Amino acid sequence: LSTGPAEESDVMRVTMQEVALQVIRDHPWLGVGFNNYLIAIPSYLQGKVVDTIFVHNIYLLIAAEMGLIGLAVFLLFCAYVLYRGWKSRETFEGRVLLVLFIALLAIGWVDYHLIVVQQMRMIFFLSAGLLATRACVVRDYLRAS
Repeated sequence: LSTGPAEESDVMRVTMQEVALQVIRDHPWLGVGFNNYLIAIPSYLQGKVVDTIFVHNIYLLIAAEMGLIGLAVFLLFCAYVLYRGWKSRETFEGRVLLVLFIALLAIGWVDYHLIVVQQMRMIFFLSAGLLATRACVVRDYLRAS
């Protein structure tokens, strides 16, 4: 039975998720260190053939690199931004920023570019900052009205 590119991609992604989970099991609290995932995983691959060495999930990548503590801090940051963004949903700009931020978080479940590629990291944190401060702008505007 031959496999197509989609099936090979699925196998590769599942393999890399299993590797990331093993890294997390071995280094649960502090991870292997920021940007050290690529250095740490060759010893975990041991005979596994993969086309990429990144795990296509930012949450697993953050947990593997910065541990469960780092993942918790990241999730708290995201929750705070969503909380602040929810307050600005009355305006068109607030809704757009809220949908954008939620979409970026959803993309993070299936891709790693959001925190690995500099331009995507800038888009993510810029949208987070705009969304978090947008609530203050809306609140001040409503108070002045």
